[in-house]
Amino acid sequence: ENTGDGTRGVALAWHRAPDPKLLAASGRDPSGGQAESAAFCVVMAGSGQLPVQGRFRSGTLGLPGRVAYMPQAILRVWRIARGAPAPLRLPPAAWGRIFVKYDRDMKRFVPHRDWRPPPGGTPAVAVAPIAADTSASEAGSSPAPPPGAPEPP
Repeated sequence: ENTGDGTRGVALAWHRAPDPKLLAASGRDPSGGQAESAAFCVVMAGSGQLPVQGRFRSGTLGLPGRVAYMPQAILRVWRIARGAPAPLRLPPAAWGRIFVKYDRDMKRFVPHRDWRPPPGGTPAVAVAPIAADTSASEAGSSPAPPPGAPEPP
């Protein structure tokens, strides 16, 4: 499923317009042209995964595991059969704090009721597993929010 850098993870938050501070923290130029108009997602990598692009230093945002800030255009939702087990392992510290379980019927990780995304982000309500996919980007297309995410104002 992955034609990009191979990183598999879970989208934790969605930004309609990227946050300049998060862009800088992820090693991207906050004044870059494409970054100004692209939607970005905060992605927690699965255990054993190491994001190549947009990776934060350990502990940035106070989230467990490896976290990256990636343009939504290079992400795609995994196709998972209903009832299948979770498609990836999350960092142990994510359980109980960010997620409470994986719902096999809904094919999603269920966020803890007290979970709040990083400042400025809309929760990625579906918390759908994603994989990097550089072929998904189309020039001039406007990215849509992640599945299940509330519509932006």
